[in-house]
Amino acid sequence: MVKFKTYEGYLLNIIKSEEENEQMAKLTGYYAVAVIEEVTCCCKKDYYYAVFDDGNTYKAGDQVLVSGCNKDVLTIKEILTESNGVLKIAVHNGVFHADDVLCVAMIKNRLKELGLSRDVEIIRSRNPETLAQADIVMDVGGGKYDHHSSDNPAQENGVLMAACGKVADELYEGEELKMLHDYVLDSVQASDNGQKRSDLGENLFSWIRLFNTSLSESSKLSDERFAQAVEMAEIVFDRQLFMIREEIADRKRMKELLSKYAENENQYSSHIFNMGKLMHWQAPVCNFNATYPDKKIKVVVFRTPTGQWNSQSVPTYVGAFTNHAPMPEKYVKKEVKFPKGTIFVHANGFMAAHETEEAAMNMAKEAVALASASTGMNLF
Repeated sequence: MVKFKTYEGYLLNIIKSEEENEQMAKLTGYYAVAVIEEVTCCCKKDYYYAVFDDGNTYKAGDQVLVSGCNKDVLTIKEILTESNGVLKIAVHNGVFHADDVLCVAMIKNRLKELGLSRDVEIIRSRNPETLAQADIVMDVGGGKYDHHSSDNPAQENGVLMAACGKVADELYEGEELKMLHDYVLDSVQASDNGQKRSDLGENLFSWIRLFNTSLSESSKLSDERFAQAVEMAEIVFDRQLFMIREEIADRKRMKELLSKYAENENQYSSHIFNMGKLMHWQAPVCNFNATYPDKKIKVVVFRTPTGQWNSQSVPTYVGAFTNHAPMPEKYVKKEVKFPKGTIFVHANGFMAAHETEEAAMNMAKEAVALASASTGMNLF
């Protein structure tokens, strides 16, 4: 059970609407968050509320009064934070790595997303008495968020868990969490556990090692360097999370568009998929081609953020350097003038840029017409 603080007896909704809560703006500090499930005529939805200590003790299942015009009585579904005042986060001292830095960066990012303007104190130590003073202990101490034990579990892909994975599994969920593992966490976890896994892609946080003090620098600078690394990691992680969420939204939209494409014979018989604006298309389209080989998309057409239109050949699989319908060789080798509206054809033949949608579609049709069903063009 947790003691909460309230404002004039009410829990305060912090992200129910996009507009800033005027009462919340007056507050100087709030120390806990509760999840409240609200039921409307059409759906149920979770909202996050900041709570303040009124001397009472609350737990999941308790009914509370919520601020707002209606002053509704709602039920606490879950308690997310318990500590008061400054949030103390502990990691080990000495040489730091992407794992422990990323743990701190993710928690700070999540606090910011929840609208919690709490101060964070970073404790770096291996002393059990010092670690006991922290609210959260990660990558040290043998607790919930430490992975330095003989029974450290492996995920389904064989990657051993590290602290950042354990922390992320509680902060995120669903497709967002899966993509965080795929794009960010698993490469960090494998590296921290000494696993050489070339299939995991680039470690986006390998640069963190550069922030450790060098042999010519005083070790007293280590905490300062750690804080700098966390600050930079926050920026990188926040950007990656934004792109993941954008991709999730794009995948949903792509699913709708591809479903319509599959039902329209005029479209799938052309083997050209005009998605309108540029989205994260490669994985959804390659998966579509694997599922519907008779309706295979060979060229995609889209409008770029700069306003030009591109025609791009679809790779034979995600990340492949072979594709289904390269741009016509005569344009690649500049043997003839570009057709009207075309402004660029890549030297590797996988895409062309155009001034208009019509020019992009014309190039796509020509590429499909020339494409061989059994060969692709090797791209470098």
